[in-house]
Amino acid sequence: MYALADIANRFGLELRGDATAGIVGVNTLAEAGPDQIGFLANPAYRAQLATTRAAAVVLSDKDAHAATGSVLVSRNPYADFARITALFERREPVTPGIHPSAVVAGDAVIDPNAQVAAHCVIGARSRIAAGAVLGPACVIGEDCVIGPEARLVARVTLVVRVRIGARVLIHPGAVLGAAGHQVRVMAAQVDRRQRAHGALRSHAAGQPMRRHAHAHAALHHRQQTPPADDERRQAAALPQRLQRGVEMVEHGGWTQRFAEDPAR
Repeated sequence: MYALADIANRFGLELRGDATAGIVGVNTLAEAGPDQIGFLANPAYRAQLATTRAAAVVLSDKDAHAATGSVLVSRNPYADFARITALFERREPVTPGIHPSAVVAGDAVIDPNAQVAAHCVIGARSRIAAGAVLGPACVIGEDCVIGPEARLVARVTLVVRVRIGARVLIHPGAVLGAAGHQVRVMAAQVDRRQRAHGALRSHAAGQPMRRHAHAHAALHHRQQTPPADDERRQAAALPQRLQRGVEMVEHGGWTQRFAEDPAR
C-alpha cells in the first residue's frame, strides 16, 4: 500500500486532497474502488468524475475543477498513470541459476543472480546481467547483452549482437536481430493499457504505434534513415526531453525513444 502523498512526490504530481489516503491499485474511473487511482486523459469521460469511487484521479489542471475528490494534477495524465501502474505490477521472483539442460558457450558471462531456464542456448561472448530471466527455450546468439531484471518469457530468439537494457519485457516467440540488423532495446516499459491494445507509445512523436506488445514490433517501423546530423541533434537533446532514461530501438540507423518507467 502507498500513501497518496508518497505517489505524488514520487512522480512529481500536484496533490489536491487527502494526502493520507491508502492506495493499493489502479483502475478505470468507472471501475475504481475507494483505495484505487483512476485517470482522465480523454475529455469524453469527464462526466465520470462525478460518479467515480476512486480515491484519487490523475488528470490535467484544466479538468481538476470537475473532480469531486482528491486529484493528482499532471501535464500528461496518460503517461503518469502508466508509470503509477508499475508500482502495483506483480512479478514472479527470480530463481537464480542455470538449468542443467541449458547450453552455454564457454566464454559467455552469466551473473550468479540471473535465471536461465530449461533448454536455453547462450552463444559466445554474450552477457546476462543480475536479475535477468531467460524463460524456457530462449536462444541467445553471439555477442548479445541482456540487462538487469530483463525478462524473456519463453522461446525468445536474439540472433546476434542484440543489446537488451534494464527491465525489458519480451513476450514469447519474439525474434530480434535478424540478418543485417543490430538491435538495441533500452529500459523498456509498456504500460498495461498499451499492452491491452497492442500498442507502444512513442514519447518522441507523441503518437501511438499499433504493434504487438513486445520489443520485436519496433523492427517493423519505418525503414527511412534520418540524416546523421539530425540523429546527433536528437541525441544531444534527449537528456532535456526525458528526465529518467529511455528505451531505444535501433534498426538500420533509425532510433525510436520510449519513456522509461521511473518508478522502478
